[in-house]
This record gives sequence, C-alpha cells and structure tokens, in this order.
Amino acid sequence: MSKIITSNRRRFREIRKRPTKSLTIEGFLKSKETQNSGSFKQYSSSIDEFGLLLKKKFGLTVTEYIEELLIAAKDDDITNDVRDIKQSFWDYLGLIGRHCNVCNEQGKKMIRRNGREFYGRCYHCDGTKKKKRAASYGTRLNYMSRIDVFLRYFGIFNKIDEKNVKVIKGRKPKGKRKSLSKRLLLAIIDNTVKPRRKKFWQFLAQSGVRDTEGLKLKKCDFVFIDSNGEAINSEHGFDRIRVRIRAEDGNKMRVERDTFVHVELHDYVLDLLRKKGPNDYVFHDKSLKTAASDEVSAFVYTRNKMIKNGYVEMAEKKPEDTQYAITLHTLRSFFISKANRIDDSSFGDAIAGHDENMKAVYDRLGPKELLDLWKKTEPLLSLSADIDSLTDELEERCRVLTDEISNIKQENDIRMKKALDEQKRIFVQEIQQREAKLYDKIFKLMNDSDNQD
Repeated sequence: MSKIITSNRRRFREIRKRPTKSLTIEGFLKSKETQNSGSFKQYSSSIDEFGLLLKKKFGLTVTEYIEELLIAAKDDDITNDVRDIKQSFWDYLGLIGRHCNVCNEQGKKMIRRNGREFYGRCYHCDGTKKKKRAASYGTRLNYMSRIDVFLRYFGIFNKIDEKNVKVIKGRKPKGKRKSLSKRLLLAIIDNTVKPRRKKFWQFLAQSGVRDTEGLKLKKCDFVFIDSNGEAINSEHGFDRIRVRIRAEDGNKMRVERDTFVHVELHDYVLDLLRKKGPNDYVFHDKSLKTAASDEVSAFVYTRNKMIKNGYVEMAEKKPEDTQYAITLHTLRSFFISKANRIDDSSFGDAIAGHDENMKAVYDRLGPKELLDLWKKTEPLLSLSADIDSLTDELEERCRVLTDEISNIKQENDIRMKKALDEQKRIFVQEIQQREAKLYDKIFKLMNDSDNQD
C-alpha cells in the first residue's frame, strides 16, 4: 500500500511541475500585478531587457525562446543552455549603449509632472535609444533574480539543478561612504527653486528621514512634547516636535521609530500643521507618486545646475560609474555624520533607521534620554549663520581629537611592534642557548660512549 501511495505522490509532483500551454508572459505579469503595481513594472522591465538580449543573440522573441527550451528539455540536458543565457544576460546588463527599453521609437517616454502627463525626451538614453549607463551591480542582481522567477514559472528549472546554472558575477565594487559637508548642503538647498522644497530638503538633512518617509508624513505623525519627552495635547508650551516614522512601505526596515523637528524649522512646521487636517500630507498636496517623482526631478535639475556652476562634487560617481555619489537620499548622510559625533556614537544611525543601531539605542533609552541626546545634536546640525562659529569650533575639536587618536594609535602600534621584536629576539636567543647546551650534552654522551668502547 505504501508503495502505491509513494508512486501516486511522485506522479502528482511530476504532473504539477509539468508546464502547460496556458502559461504565457501575460499570465505571468498579471500574477505579479495582483501583488502590487511596482512588482508588475519591475518584472515587465526585466523581461523587456531579457527579450532585447534574445533578439540580439538568437533572433528570437521571449516566447519563442521559452518554447525552444521546453522542447529541448524533453530529450536533452539544458543546464548549459540556461547557464549560458543567464551569464549572457548578466554581461549584457553591464554594457554601456545597450538598447533602451524605456522609451518609444522616437526616443521619448511618458513623463508625469505637476499632475500633467506628456511625452518628453527619455533621460535613460537622451533620446538616442542607446542607454548612457550600464546597470549597477544591485540592479543586475535584481534583474537576474526576476528572470529566475520567470524561468521557474515556465518549468525551465524542473529538470535541472539550479546550483549548476549560477553565473560569474564578480565582486561588487565598493567606494568610500560619501558624507555631505555643510557648505555643499547649503549650496544644494540654495540652488533649488521652490521655498517649500528648500524647507523639505532642510528637514531631511536635519532629521535623518529618507525622502520617501518624509513625503509620507501626515499631521498625525507630528507630536508636541514637553521637556521630559512626554506628549502634550497642545502646541502651547511645547519643548520639541517629535516625528513618528511609521513601519510601512517606504520605511526600509519596516520598524517604527522617532525623530524630531530641528528648532530652526519649528516656526515653518507649525505654520504647515495649522493648515492641515489630521490625515493630510504635511510637505506636499499631491499624490505620493507625483510628489516623489517631482522631488527626484528637482534634484536632477539642481545637480545639473550646480555642475555648470563649478560644483565638481555633484558630478562625482560611485565606483561602478553608474550612479551619482550624491543624490536626494544622501541628504540624510549630513544628519548621520553629525549626530554620530555626540556621546553615543550610534545615535545618528539609530535615528536614521539603521536597524542594529536602532535596537541598541531605543532598547535602553526612555523619552527623556532620547530627547536629551537629540538636543545635543541640534547645534551640530544647525544651518543658521549665527551659530556657524560654534559648529566650526565643534567640528575642529572633533577633527583635532580624531587626529590625536590616530597619532596615539600609530605610536602604540610602533611601540607594540618594538616590544614584540624585542621579545622575539630574546626568545630566539634563549632557544639558541638551549640548543647549544643540548648539543654539548649530546656530544659529551657520544664521547663517553666512544671511550667506553
């Protein structure tokens, strides 16, 4: 009986794995669309790129290639074929000048700006139909992962071991973490146009909030607190404004955390809050999608403007040469670099939402302690001219202390090396003396033995 059951289970698994003619690319994308629209777009873009490679390499569409693989899999081992196409796709994504899959035949794409939709020049290829940059290492990993899911959907992996189709990716190039100086931050804020955007970017730099998190903030997320860090019901007599970052999409770690509004922005934020309803977005009056697109576009415009005006830092790129080192997301690095200089060296990372540091800080701090640490950071985060001297003095003290620590470390390393060398010399000398005495004893014993003979 058990043999029959085992046989039926095996047969059921084989039937379940067997691809059917009803499986289509449209059906696959529709299944992803039910998850969320972002997932649909990501998979659609990955399949488009994959299709461009197949057309270039074999002259086949994606559907035709899948059908060819499935036919070959009935009689032959397709492991090498799958591994080769995956390796080719990885290499293809790293090419500059590959065919653009974003725009139409005229090199234009749909652009949404200020609630309007129109066709404009594709920024991926500048209307040339050839992409200006290679895909970054992270993007290539994401594309490869989606294509694996796509091939698995059609049953391509049913008869092969996935361990045997891994591609050679090489190591991801890593650069030095790019911090943002106060001078450059002020220049970025000064070079953007809209007053509300200037304040929003200042808020990002002085709170450690990600741009997507900042755009999602509603009036109900801003809480007035007293000097003990406890919430109060009115703005009258408040000490600081605490901001709750909700654990939702846009919050990378999906962990709720708190930050604060810098004192330099109190009046501006108070004015905004008075005009808003409890569930209204604070820093914009648009849809999230439009607001996010507008902020990115504004930063691109600001960067290009600054590059023309001689700010060479804005033109610097990451080691892969696919992305700029300074982006809208980098604004919060100003906060992290400053806040990490106070008593608790992980405070900046914790407020910014870096998971391990968050746990280390929040698990041991109450509202009052958290507020006190925040107040210590505010002078370091100031953008006002009247306390520039204080900020400069603190930064100079930090620089001097850092140099002193570095010098002491170098001196200690030299002393340690000398001490180890001396200990090694003494140890070798002792070994040599012991060896000499041992050989003397051996030779004496040998002489005594010869004399007895």
